[in-house]
Amino acid sequence: MYSRSTLFLAAAIFAGSAASAGASDVYEGDLKGSIKDNAIETILVPEAVEIPETMSWYLRGDIGYGVSSSTDISTNTPGVFGPDDKEAYSFGFGRYLSPNLRTDFTFDYRNDDKIYQLSGNFTESIFRPGTVTIPNTLTADPNDTIDVQDIIRFDVNSTGSEVISFQDHTLLANLYYDIGQFGIFRPYVGGGVGVSIYEIETSRNTSFVDCAAYSTAGNAPGVYSQLANCNIDQSDIDRANEPRGDDTVALGFSASATVGASMDISDSTKLDMNYRYTYHAGDVVTAIGGVGDTLSVGSRQEHDLRVGVRYDIW
Repeated sequence: MYSRSTLFLAAAIFAGSAASAGASDVYEGDLKGSIKDNAIETILVPEAVEIPETMSWYLRGDIGYGVSSSTDISTNTPGVFGPDDKEAYSFGFGRYLSPNLRTDFTFDYRNDDKIYQLSGNFTESIFRPGTVTIPNTLTADPNDTIDVQDIIRFDVNSTGSEVISFQDHTLLANLYYDIGQFGIFRPYVGGGVGVSIYEIETSRNTSFVDCAAYSTAGNAPGVYSQLANCNIDQSDIDRANEPRGDDTVALGFSASATVGASMDISDSTKLDMNYRYTYHAGDVVTAIGGVGDTLSVGSRQEHDLRVGVRYDIW
């Protein structure tokens, strides 16, 4: 028989062994240092979120046709005004400022526009040195002559036509507002200001008819007498066939207003369709036709339907 004290001792030893085994299950491994050093901490790492890449710069190209235009043209000689509707080509680069705001710089090139044509007879005077035979006033013999050097005037008559062509090229700084996405289309409005480059070119296509030569030799200053012969060569005829006016270039202010819509072709390419109104201010004058004839080109208004592509580059 065991005594009561022996039973209590055995129970105490069993309880201590159980506690020791439970502690070793919780703290496995070699525990060293303080409780703080051996504490287990949990750190939550957020899931990675993919940020879409956006483009900032783009290139653009457009082709358009002038459905209507008006030009302030005045002249003091009769002729025929030509149509001034024509193709236009535009190139540029731009930048997205925000999801709805963008800006670009464009250069517009237009084809030659035949705005005026003259037809009929043309008379041009050319001057060059020559030898003139005149009576010798120092003798009493009427048959006595002398040769003198003089600047001879040749009036060259020809027939044909003269054409005056006009070009305007435009540099614009533009700003656009994309209204929003409506189905596959993204409508926008915009405007721009810049500079127009005016060019007027004149050309002649004529045939030689005849000529007359005049000299002031033996006369009072400024008084011409017609000579018996008009001795000119092909170079003189070519000089007379040149238009009276030189090619003229001038600058003027321009402003535009645009309304259109774009649609995505790919992730980086957009099809752009728009209408644009452009106003060009300026005044260019050139000589045409005969002596004293001029043609003036003033302000110009253009209405273009255009289609183009915008390509995002980076």
